[in-house]
Amino acid sequence: MLTGKKATATFTKIQSMIIRQILSFLSFLLLPFLSIANTITISTAASSGSGWSISGGVITATANVTINNGTINSYLVSGNLTITAGTNVMIQAGINSALGVGVTRNLVIRAGGNIVLEAGYTVSCSSGSLNLVLVSDADASNGGFIYARSGSVINSKGGHIWMGGGSGSTTWNGLTVGDGYATGSSTVVIPNTELQSGANSSGFRNGISFYNNTVQSEGGHISLKGRGAALSVSYGYMGLYMGYNATVSSGTGNISIDAQTSGASSTIAAGWFYGLLMIPTNNTNNGYGTTSIESTSGNITIEGSASHNQSVNHNAGVALFTQSATATARIKSISGNIDITGTTLNTANPSYGGIFITGTGNEQVISQTGDIMLRGNSSGSSYAGININSGSQIGYDGSNTYSGDITLIADQITLAAAVELRSTGNLQVYPTTTTRDINIAGTGGLSLPATFFTSNAIDGFNNIHIGSNTFTGNIQLAAITFRDNTTLESNGLITQTGAITASSAHLHLAGSSGSFALTNAGNQMLSLSAQAGSMHVVNSTSLDLGIINAAGGVQIETLAGDLTVTNNIHSDNTGAAAIRLYADANKMAGDATGGNIVIAGSPSVTTGLGGRASLFTGSSSGSTGLLALVGGSANMRVNVDAFTATFTPALGTGVYALYRQTSITLPVGFTRFTAACQAGGVQLSWATADEQNNYGFYPEKSNDGIAWQELGFVNGAGNSNQLKQYQFTDKTVSSGPVYYRLRQRDLDGRFTYSSVIVSSCRSSRQGLAAITIAPNPASGVTYLKLLPGNGTVVQYTLLSITGTALISGKWAGTEASLDLSAVAGGTYLLRLTTGQETRTIRMVKK
Repeated sequence: MLTGKKATATFTKIQSMIIRQILSFLSFLLLPFLSIANTITISTAASSGSGWSISGGVITATANVTINNGTINSYLVSGNLTITAGTNVMIQAGINSALGVGVTRNLVIRAGGNIVLEAGYTVSCSSGSLNLVLVSDADASNGGFIYARSGSVINSKGGHIWMGGGSGSTTWNGLTVGDGYATGSSTVVIPNTELQSGANSSGFRNGISFYNNTVQSEGGHISLKGRGAALSVSYGYMGLYMGYNATVSSGTGNISIDAQTSGASSTIAAGWFYGLLMIPTNNTNNGYGTTSIESTSGNITIEGSASHNQSVNHNAGVALFTQSATATARIKSISGNIDITGTTLNTANPSYGGIFITGTGNEQVISQTGDIMLRGNSSGSSYAGININSGSQIGYDGSNTYSGDITLIADQITLAAAVELRSTGNLQVYPTTTTRDINIAGTGGLSLPATFFTSNAIDGFNNIHIGSNTFTGNIQLAAITFRDNTTLESNGLITQTGAITASSAHLHLAGSSGSFALTNAGNQMLSLSAQAGSMHVVNSTSLDLGIINAAGGVQIETLAGDLTVTNNIHSDNTGAAAIRLYADANKMAGDATGGNIVIAGSPSVTTGLGGRASLFTGSSSGSTGLLALVGGSANMRVNVDAFTATFTPALGTGVYALYRQTSITLPVGFTRFTAACQAGGVQLSWATADEQNNYGFYPEKSNDGIAWQELGFVNGAGNSNQLKQYQFTDKTVSSGPVYYRLRQRDLDGRFTYSSVIVSSCRSSRQGLAAITIAPNPASGVTYLKLLPGNGTVVQYTLLSITGTALISGKWAGTEASLDLSAVAGGTYLLRLTTGQETRTIRMVKK
């Protein structure tokens, strides 16, 4: 705690700082109302003119004055400094204060007119960090630009840099800044002899101009807000003009650029009108350099717009323009994201595009790990939102591997054949208008020519994604080759007029409400997955299926070769055509040669309640894992094909393996499979009439008929044509219905399944002490058995899935028969009732 003189001194210093900050803020508010015209020149010459003063860290002037740069440096050492001028501020000497290690100061320069950093001078600090705020056109009258001339340097040494305009104020990164744009002057023109680009012989009325200079922050953030003037004279009007060897660099800081040209009189005959123009040209000595906007890890965000509306205008929101093979215009980050939005509102000549990249040199939007997004907007959907008509590089910088994602968003995209989009990440393309169609290798809508996939998108992307999750237009494909994994996403239609060749790439179809019909007989796809509304896909050769999830029907077929299921396939559809898979679809019943459905791993095939999945295949030996997937021979049919109309027995609900093979000899012929309640648990008993290469049996148990648990193993007889008896006891008794099945394994490792039986046992011997139902599934009569000697009277009712009673009766003995021959194939519920309890068991009619 401080007392006495030290406390008083500290309090006085705090008061001084508060007063200085208040006066600095008030200067932002009061300057637009000051009518005094003056220019402040910062020079190495001695301060002259009596019309300036400083109070509370704010310099004001009532006349044209010169202030020695040493005076500015001294004021900054002691505190923050604001310089205000009614007209212009001319910096004709270096500002380079020794602020001290770890010290940060704010330098704010506000001018009613222009702010000019003269050639060869530096605004920085030799130690510490400097937050720099430049506000031109602070009186919102006649414009006011910011111009850094050749050889000048701005370096904030870790501080922030803000350049713009406006008569009001706002807060940005803790600094009080302007609320508008630095604006091209209506009274002062920058001659073409200074900017040296040849862009316009009459000169320039840009908002912010950089030429052969550097603006860098070394980790601080940078914000540039510029607007070209709106006059009826043929000039160059750029929001931000970056000429020969101009560099904006932030290191780890972010860069934000908002550059625009406002509307102009219709009397302008010709001119250059860009929100942001990067043009590395020096016409004086025919020199061409490098113009760059760059960071290391900071994000770069650029919004450029142009609204001049003449047919002969150069007009784009954002433009990179090189005029020599030795020239480079680049926007670059190592790990930061780059987000560029360019808009042209010119309806008379929108052909340049919202983003326009052109020239004969090196035009680059590049990174190593950051994402790159280009959004291009044009006044007409038939004109390019993104127009790159030179050998430009997007993504890869030519030497360092690039792994970020590239996204292009525009209603129309024009790319020269030499344009390179390259990354090991993802490439996504979709239109600005969500209802606009996409045409691949054709015309109409957002047209992506075949060369986009074979020349522009350099082979090596992880995935090329066409469309988006909000896209509702249609995607149509003519003949096309996909070299990289490709996603087509639409909530509309995806159709084709020519064949897809993706023999070394994966195709994913996405769109939860989309309808996809890729049925060209020439399709050659390697693998397929989908998240769809409904889909029908035809492939000429073998096809691997990844995860398929659809709200509607799924139909996938090969015309030759296997259909390999490697992941889950599901349809919410509840109809008989919910899922249809065909291997060698045109093969006829009786011809088991050719393609098969092969199950790899442990996928599932499921439908909505009451739906059917029909899996058409060739031979049992070639259809590895298929019989196990459908649940055994009860769901198998033979000597059928894609054209079979009547199946015997009839198909019900569930998943079916449908073989072209004339007949199939199962490795084991079951004659009986029952479950009985015993004192020690549930005893499973089964018998076989013949066995071929039978390794043994794995009894399995389920509480819901879906998820199965292996209980143990019983050795088989190998090869036998005699009756064999087997038993296994499940020592864990459940109070509700329990499902049992046998998984039979061959000596070669293949599996088949028995039918499913249901048992209900309790530890108590009262009521429904034990019930077994066998067979289940059943094609005709099934039998219900009670524990011998129980004597319980049981009422039973067979119900449809919707609850309609179909068959009912009762029995009081130990066994009753239930004839299912009169009901259709499908899934039913059997309700069993005594006076004390009720049980409901699932039954399947084949």
